[in-house]
Amino acid sequence: MGVYDYLKLSGTPLSSHILAEVLDGYLEELISLLVYLLVGLLIGLKIQGGSYTTAILGILLGLLATTGIGLISASMITIIGAWKGVEPIRWLVGLLNGLVSGVYFPVEVLPKEIQDVSLLLPQTYTLKIVRLALLRNFGIGELMPEFAVLLSMAFFLFSIGIILYKYSIDLLKVKTFTE
Repeated sequence: MGVYDYLKLSGTPLSSHILAEVLDGYLEELISLLVYLLVGLLIGLKIQGGSYTTAILGILLGLLATTGIGLISASMITIIGAWKGVEPIRWLVGLLNGLVSGVYFPVEVLPKEIQDVSLLLPQTYTLKIVRLALLRNFGIGELMPEFAVLLSMAFFLFSIGIILYKYSIDLLKVKTFTE
């Protein structure tokens, strides 16, 4: 039996299980962030004069956009039948994220073609907003082009993610009841 079957037998709504899984992931990441901040404080690392409000807003928009990507990825499991093996959206974003979004080195040092690919990832804009807000004290006004793109991506990706995810849940229910 699969997870869906156990949930059905126990009377637990599928949405409750999904919400619990998502919140668990966010909680783990929050704990990691707090540990990093604590270690930074213990070794004397200080960021002075950063625009924390701008950075937090950038993180929240990035979170919304990447949640949309996650919903699209999760829906592919049912829609294309990626039950076993690697789901293609998660694989592609995971591959590109570290390499082209500015995690390991600035996007500006990459070849032009790869820089163009980096512009398709919301992580690129999120990292740029957070870095410039914290390290150079840039405000929302100075980062408006990045915020505009990130807001558009968040709206588009989250909307498409919700639509595809609802479709995949309906498809899963049809498949489960017809088998």
